[in-house]
Amino acid sequence: MSRYVSKRYIALLTVALIVFCATACSGANESADIDAEKELNIGFANLPITMDAQMAFDSASTDYLRPMISTLFKDVNGEIKEDLAAGYEASEDGLIYTIKLRDDIKYSDGTPITAEDFVYAFQRIADPLSGSSAIFVFHDICEVKNIQAVNEGQLPLSELGVSAPDDRTLVIELERPCPYFISTLATSCSAPCSRSFVEKCGSLYATKAEYILGSGPFYIDRYEPFDTQVHYSKNPYYYDSEAVQLSGISIRYVQSGQQAMMCYESGALDVINLSGSIQELAEDDENVTENASGSIFYMGTVPAHNSALKNKNIRRALIKSINRESIVRNITKRGTAPLERFVPENFSLDTNGNDYVKEPGEYSDVCAYDKEKALEYWQQGLDEINTKALELSLICRPNDETVIEMIINEWENNLPGLSIDAKVIPAKQYWDELDKKENDLYVAGWGADYSDPNTFLSLFISTSKYDYADLKSEKYDKLLDDAVIETDPTRRFEMLHEAEDLLMEESLYFPIYAKGDAWLISGGVKDVVFNFNGSTLDPTWVSKNR
Repeated sequence: MSRYVSKRYIALLTVALIVFCATACSGANESADIDAEKELNIGFANLPITMDAQMAFDSASTDYLRPMISTLFKDVNGEIKEDLAAGYEASEDGLIYTIKLRDDIKYSDGTPITAEDFVYAFQRIADPLSGSSAIFVFHDICEVKNIQAVNEGQLPLSELGVSAPDDRTLVIELERPCPYFISTLATSCSAPCSRSFVEKCGSLYATKAEYILGSGPFYIDRYEPFDTQVHYSKNPYYYDSEAVQLSGISIRYVQSGQQAMMCYESGALDVINLSGSIQELAEDDENVTENASGSIFYMGTVPAHNSALKNKNIRRALIKSINRESIVRNITKRGTAPLERFVPENFSLDTNGNDYVKEPGEYSDVCAYDKEKALEYWQQGLDEINTKALELSLICRPNDETVIEMIINEWENNLPGLSIDAKVIPAKQYWDELDKKENDLYVAGWGADYSDPNTFLSLFISTSKYDYADLKSEKYDKLLDDAVIETDPTRRFEMLHEAEDLLMEESLYFPIYAKGDAWLISGGVKDVVFNFNGSTLDPTWVSKNR
């Protein structure tokens, strides 16, 4: 049976799923006191891993957190604006940021949000006992003063470079200048956190609705882990509550694109993400919206688990056997583009308006699909490791399965003697499994935290937990370090280009496609904002009329 879904197949499936849809799409508005006409119903294809903002680092969790949190700054259609902050000043050397808070900010229970709540949020991220993966933002991206020593237990939490001289003033000190630091304060992990509330909840914090405290335009009133629906109500204490038009939001987990489309067509969902074959059903729909989400999709190798992957010719054979054009044309479709590097086109401009990517085909010799060249690399690599066949293990998450099926098919057809043992891992267990380094290949995605090439390139520095291939290059690290403090925009991009050259030359990681998003949004829904940092859809200013 073909792995692709035709229009005829979807039509048949639609008939078969009518009864299923009646139950799967029901329950969008379960409470009698909710104004259904003013409630936005969203369908997402993933469940959150956590509802604790300081622990969240995956896109699914930030999607669910977005309605209920506010941060110091906010990404609005790619532009960084003040949110809970009223303004800021940076010291001349770029090491100290003094941020003033708004006067009228409160949590969803009416208690004031103070500067100390941000101090506590940063301390939770840095605390070695918390195990927060979000530490990546304030260690590898922009390094907060003493964060490494604190995280290693060498200094107490009080020595972290974040302080509150008074309730309305937050001071953040950095180890070195970071030109995009304010952008990191728009990520979900930098949301305020109430120490008293967390301590009162104890180990139950963020596990159910009653143990979650909102700081944004909405608050969660129905949620338990593994629920297929999370419900939010308007936060009456939100500082800009008059601008919030919705009475509530319901986010429903939909397991497939077909289910999402059925729920949308029945009116149970107002907003769904379009991907793969169901895009055909909305091909000419005027309600389709596309946006750039600043995300990339790539594959990584784990040479520490399989010495065959230490051979560059083996890696080059694999990377040259990925048909990116076919993946985008037949599977990912709208909102995506083939990617033959790690920084997409039109993603980052310097202060003079010049795109970082000057030559789109710059790495075609490494990445471009070429069966003959791939076979040449493959045979040479097998000779060098003295074998005639190779079995590699691979892990991916459910959403990546279709793309991986196509890649595996190309690999096994183009590279004689290669077999792939692929495992699909639930999203909640995926990163734990990856940390064990017990598989040879893995599939990953990364959403930009800020519009600078460093957001992708810093994934692979020596201190990054995401460098599973162990690039461990002193030259690469130094180029990224030097680029942070370089003030000349042209020279800075040259340094980053040199680092990307090195990354592509080693071919330990295989870029596949740049991911945007295509959404189907009901005609009565207006003013949807798409964020660049962490989460894509922001419902704060949405209005709904039917």
